[in-house]
Amino acid sequence: MRKRLNAIFGAGLCAIALVVSADPTPTLSAEFPRMMVYRGMPAPEGPLAVALPHLREFAAHGSGEAAASAYAGLSYCRNTAPFDAEHAATYCAGISKKDLDDAFVWLDLAAELGDMAAMYGFVTGWRGEFEADTRQNNSAARRTVMASRADQYLERLIAMCHRDALGFQYDKRSREGAADLEQSERGYLLSTLYGERWPSPRFARTRLNATDAREARARGKTFLQNHCRRER
Repeated sequence: MRKRLNAIFGAGLCAIALVVSADPTPTLSAEFPRMMVYRGMPAPEGPLAVALPHLREFAAHGSGEAAASAYAGLSYCRNTAPFDAEHAATYCAGISKKDLDDAFVWLDLAAELGDMAAMYGFVTGWRGEFEADTRQNNSAARRTVMASRADQYLERLIAMCHRDALGFQYDKRSREGAADLEQSERGYLLSTLYGERWPSPRFARTRLNATDAREARARGKTFLQNHCRRER
């Protein structure tokens, strides 16, 4: 897919990334070859109005990467352009308000098509996009659907040893007051995947008795073996 996009856009996808996570250390990469981290959704080279029809065509044929790239470009024009006027004047030329209003549609589609970065972007950003989308019926029923979709993506990412998704779930459950076995297991996983001693001060918000702490560690080790170490 990237080779085909490169053929259209010359140098390929440029580095207008929404969020970039630091690469895992080489030691951890070798120990956990299946671990994933979020490195953002790269936008296409501009002008975006030239790239967008091609991305739409690729997405129509099932490319989640193309849909995610369209979302990244539109997000730049919608959110960042006012602070980068010189570049945006060229990059965003010809992009309509309707195009900008459709940004969340692209993110939703990209996640549905299985793009991992888009799924993580949906998990972490759907609420803000949902509230900003004034054209849609922002009903309680639709909110429930979006929340359920985000939960499904989160569980799917965690099952793929996505470290940032696991951290997002850990922080979410911490804000909800979780102090149970599952949360302690998440803390163990995060400490291990980040290469820190367990319990690390960053992930030691649960207080379990010795028996439960041993069980949390054992469950964490099983998860690492089944989801992070074994070859695909």
